[in-house]
Amino acid sequence: MSETEFSSQLKILAKALRHKAFRLIIIEYNNTAIYQEIAAFLRTTYPERPQREIRFIGNDYRSIMDSLNAAQEAFVLIPDFDRIFDANNAALCVSFNQRRDYFANRNMVLLCFMAPENVMHFPEKLPDLWSLRSLEFSFFQEPSQISDSTALDLESTIDSANIIVTSFNSDYQEEKERELASLLSQLEQSDEKNFTLHYYLTKQISNIYLKLNRSEKALENAERSLVLARQLQDSQHIIDSLFLEGIIYAEQNDFVHGIARYNEALSIARELAQSNQNAFLPQIAMTLNNLGMLYKDTHQFIKAEQAYTEALSIKQTLSQTNSETYLPFISNTLNNLGNLYIDIHQFDKAEKVLYEALSISRTLAETSFEAYINNVAAALTNLGILFITIYQLNKAEQVLTEALSIRRELAQTHPDRYLSNELAITLHNLGIVYSLTNQHSNAEQAFSEALAIRRELAKTNSDAYLPRIASTLNNLGNVLKDSSKLNDAEQAFSEALSIRRDLAKTYPNAYSLKVAQTAGNFSLFYLTSQPDSKRSLALARETLEASLPFEEKLSDARERVSFAKDIVRNWGLDAEAFVEEIRKNMTNPPTQIPISESE
Repeated sequence: MSETEFSSQLKILAKALRHKAFRLIIIEYNNTAIYQEIAAFLRTTYPERPQREIRFIGNDYRSIMDSLNAAQEAFVLIPDFDRIFDANNAALCVSFNQRRDYFANRNMVLLCFMAPENVMHFPEKLPDLWSLRSLEFSFFQEPSQISDSTALDLESTIDSANIIVTSFNSDYQEEKERELASLLSQLEQSDEKNFTLHYYLTKQISNIYLKLNRSEKALENAERSLVLARQLQDSQHIIDSLFLEGIIYAEQNDFVHGIARYNEALSIARELAQSNQNAFLPQIAMTLNNLGMLYKDTHQFIKAEQAYTEALSIKQTLSQTNSETYLPFISNTLNNLGNLYIDIHQFDKAEKVLYEALSISRTLAETSFEAYINNVAAALTNLGILFITIYQLNKAEQVLTEALSIRRELAQTHPDRYLSNELAITLHNLGIVYSLTNQHSNAEQAFSEALAIRRELAKTNSDAYLPRIASTLNNLGNVLKDSSKLNDAEQAFSEALSIRRDLAKTYPNAYSLKVAQTAGNFSLFYLTSQPDSKRSLALARETLEASLPFEEKLSDARERVSFAKDIVRNWGLDAEAFVEEIRKNMTNPPTQIPISESE
């Protein structure tokens, strides 16, 4: 290819990218230097648009999609796109083809670089995605023109300081730190009056801080991106920044601010959807789903059901014309709705929607195993929670054992992604089954393994995992007590209660009943296992103080009150008088409903 031909094609490429819209551009190339020149040309021509490099080598579908989800309005360069056609990437190939409408509804540009001989496989392997192609270019040289030093090497790492490189394996701390350093450097060197560029950079920086479990810095940058989005008067940017803040606040257990951000994003998206439903209905459904989770976590059950139901209805409508894209989202919302029905004791409804979620996930996994097998494990775990709740323990053990088997296998093949909270959730719930069926040794082992995972995760994200550590410690304390390991049980209860007390100081509306749960268990311990009337009654008092404000609204609170009264009576005291004294001294009780833990 001559220099003139090269320049001419670059001008065509530049013209095609002038306006923000989805573009699928296919580029034949056989020289790494050409790839670098095109990347440099795009940076110079469109400095306001972020660039992301995505490689398929060594990465699974889930990690690739995580990167693409964060690449809204970016130029996404895929230097090894033809690796998708390898036999061992069949699941990735199918999943990419199924995401045609997902890509079409985003403002990103996909620049798919591949060797000339592999282009013929694109329409054969990815027919739906092929239909979206905008342009095809041939940027390649004859073999005689290629020097040894510039020969194409798809395994090599492109070293370009100004490219915003996305780390696929986002759990690797060092890669994320390098990406963050690159973004911060670009932000420092950029023109502060270029609000568009600053918006993209601060939003990406916020996302990286979130992946690094540094939520305060993530929130700081998300707030900056929102200010810039408002200055730009760009509704989509405002929605994206509000949504990001909602995620961060949820991570921090700040439910009030999280709900407010999601509602504002939802309001804007609803208004825009009046004139452009295809573009904004998916956004509305996603926001409703996340909003439903926060409503559920604050026990605003009617609002949660309304949010989930509307999200489900939108996704089911969208799936009529594109089932491959929206079935996974339908499964996710069905899981969330099932957990809600468990919380409000509508068990028949819960079982119906959770089995539907499991059926969808199994079907998806049949055609794209790697992409969806963890969804099967999630649906099985949620069914396990249901069966525990309705005391069908044989069924619970069966589905949780299958879920654990799946997640252990994933943890072995992808330890960076799956040796994590998902495995701990399944272990925790299986531990409950073992505890209820008097399999004390198995229960202790399951809870101990879940606890070890959560302690490790809490080292970098204490806000998210301390509540779960407390939950596992609470259950482990009961198992140790029943196994007559009293010193260990006392230590577990003490640590669980300490964590929950600290959480309740910051979020009293969220953790009051959690304090009551552990305080009640600890009070019983000092009544039956290691008798100490002073400690037992003090903890019974704490149980009542945390439960009474919710007694009229929540059956869980009424159970805690009844439980504490029984302990007081066992010490030979007048339980009603004990409670009445506490009622008289109560001031400023929580006004919202506390959260419950679920899958």
